Formats: sequence, structure tokens, C-alpha cells
Amino acid sequence: MSIAIGPLVGSNTLKKDFSKLFGAFGFILGLYFGSKFMDVTFKSLFPQSNMYILLGISATILIFIIAQIARAPLSLTMVLTGIGFGYTFSKGIFSTLEIKIIIMWIIAPLSGFYFAYILMKFYNMLKIKNIWRGLKIIKILIIIFSFFSSFTLGENTLGLLYSIAGFSTVNFILFSISILIGSYFLSESVLRRIGFEFYLMRYSTGLISSIISSILVEIATIFGIPLSNTQTMTLGIVGSGYALKTKIFNLKPLKKIFVVWIISPLLGILFGFLFTYI
Repeated sequence: MSIAIGPLVGSNTLKKDFSKLFGAFGFILGLYFGSKFMDVTFKSLFPQSNMYILLGISATILIFIIAQIARAPLSLTMVLTGIGFGYTFSKGIFSTLEIKIIIMWIIAPLSGFYFAYILMKFYNMLKIKNIWRGLKIIKILIIIFSFFSSFTLGENTLGLLYSIAGFSTVNFILFSISILIGSYFLSESVLRRIGFEFYLMRYSTGLISSIISSILVEIATIFGIPLSNTQTMTLGIVGSGYALKTKIFNLKPLKKIFVVWIISPLLGILFGFLFTYI
């Protein structure tokens, strides 16, 4: 939730509580319409073992608790996929899917930074005659792309979880309830970090980071590749902010986020590797 609506809240386009519900609705729609893209990935990375999957989910929750305490926007995608990697590595399997995922994990955040930087430079060169009308249009676009970002997260990250749980009406209802509870009550601290603590987010930075992140994740989803919204959105925010003349950043939370990004998939791989011997 912090990643999907961080720009929406940080740019003060919509009120925080309404933005949470707005994002949750996008998650649920994405889960319903697009989660099938991730089913092949789940079957390729994870063994069809209920015990292994239970251990994997338990490890993911543990890592997320640590990230919540650190107030770092951790990627569920990277943790879960890392656990799947750990299993395939223990069996001596390394398919083209793993290669594609690793390449996408490297290219996507770098692309997010680069394209956000370029778009912000282009935006700064535009001369908007009617400023108030221009701001109104930008606010509408932020709302649209924040919703699209929520939708893609529902397809990709939550779609991977839904594939693990199994497609059924009961599971969809349980997922929807969990989305509403988690989005509204548990996203507050990380939402502040994304929306406010890097630097004072403007309408333009919120819009550009949402556009870049949602497009990259949607492309990855179509190809069945689990991709971190956390990476693409955060680097989009940094890229668009760096293009501004002020360049004022609070690097302390950013450094902590980078450390968590490196540690989380490695922990996932370690747990996934060890689980095969339990």
C-alpha cells in the first residue's frame, strides 16, 4: 500500500484514509482479473508440498515483521521468489525463468530511475500557461496511475500469493478482507517514509513515479515475472526527485531500504534452501 499510494498521499492529492481504501480496491480488482499470470511462475519455482509452502509463508511473515519494525518498504515479491530460488538451487535446477527474473530485477529499478529522471527533465522544460488548470490535470493523472499501480500490484505480487493459496471463491474473499485490514491499519509507518521522508513530494514527482512503476510492473506481469513494485516505485521517486534543481534528499531511510532489498532475497534463498532438508 505504501508503494501504490505513496505518491498520492505524499503529493497531497487525496486524503490519506481515502487513499488507502482507494488503493485497496485497486488491489482487489487486480487480484481478481490478473492473478492468473503468476500461476505458471508459482508452479515453476515452488514444490507442490503443503509443508514447504507453509514454511515459506512463515519465513516471509518473519522477515516482514523485521522490515515493519525498521519501517522499510520490503518487497514481498523478492522474499517469496527468493524462497522459490532456494528450492530450485537445492535441486540443482536453474531454468530460463530464474534468469529472466534476475535480469528483470536488475533492469527494472534502474529503468525506473532513468526514465523518471528523463520525464522529470522533460516536464521541467514545459511551459504551462494556465498553472491551475495544469495542476488539476496532473492531480487527475496521479489518481489514475496510483490506481493502476495498485491494480498491477494486485496482479503481480498478490497474484503470486493467490496462486500459492489456490484459486477459489473462499480464498478470494479471505484475500480481499486481508487486503482491506492490512491496507488500512498496517501501512501507516512505511507510507510516511515513502510519501514524506525522502523529500517533499510534488505533484509532478508523484505522477511520474506512479507512471513508471505501474508500466514496468504491468509489462513484467504479462510475461509472468514477479517484479517488485517497491523497487520500481522507490527508484522512480528518487529519479524524479533528483532531476529537480533542489536535489534535497534524506539519504538515511534510502540507505536502509537498499540494505533491506539486498538482504530480503538472500534470506529468502537461504530459507528456501534449508526448507528442502526439513
